[in-house]
This record gives sequence, C-alpha cells and structure tokens, in this order.
Amino acid sequence: MPLEVFTLIMMILVLIVVIFLIPLLLQLRGTVQRIDDLVRDVQHDLVPMLKELREASEHVKRTTQAAEKGSELLAALGEAGGAVNQFSHFLKHDVGRLAGNLAGFWAGFRAAGKTLARYAETKERS
Repeated sequence: MPLEVFTLIMMILVLIVVIFLIPLLLQLRGTVQRIDDLVRDVQHDLVPMLKELREASEHVKRTTQAAEKGSELLAALGEAGGAVNQFSHFLKHDVGRLAGNLAGFWAGFRAAGKTLARYAETKERS
C-alpha cells in the first residue's frame, strides 16, 4: 500500500513538472527559431556588405597606387570619389539594416530572459 501511494505521488509530481515545462519549451523553441532566422538574415546581408567593402578597399588600393605613380591625377581623384561614394552608401544603407537586425536579436534575448525569470519566479512561489 505505501509503495502504491508513493508511486501515485511521484506520478502526480512528474505530471505537474511536465505541465510547467511544456509552455517553457514552446517559448524557448519560438525564441530559438527567431534567433535562427535572425542569424540567417544577418548572414544573408553580411555577404553583400563584405563584397562591397572589398570592392571599396580595392578602389582605395588602386587609387593609392595611381597617386603614388603620380599619373592621371584626375582619374585617381575619380576613383577616390567612387570609393568614398561606395563607402558612404555602405554606411547609409547596410550598417543601419545590420543594426536593426542586431537590435531585434537583442530584443529576442531580453524576451527570453524575462520569460525564464518569470518561470523561475513562478516555480519559486509554488
């Protein structure tokens, strides 16, 4: 008889733990999915930004070499202007988008932290 009561109590405790873990796991799964989507978006956006940055760096390198040789000063200034324009475009458009993505990533982590804190607080009260 005491073994049956103990088994029944253990089963009820396991059921209670499972009931509390299901919402937590669902929230965690959603948060992980959002983080995965954010990482995928950042990777997708980062590749073109790096390509533009390499192109701008190559333009600066060519401009420096042309300026060192002292030939075609106006062409070198045009290259420098193009490199500055590309870098300005990179700063205006791509950095802002990356900052927005990172802000979303941070908001997701904060939401997950608050959810875990609420869960821990609820668990402590029980």
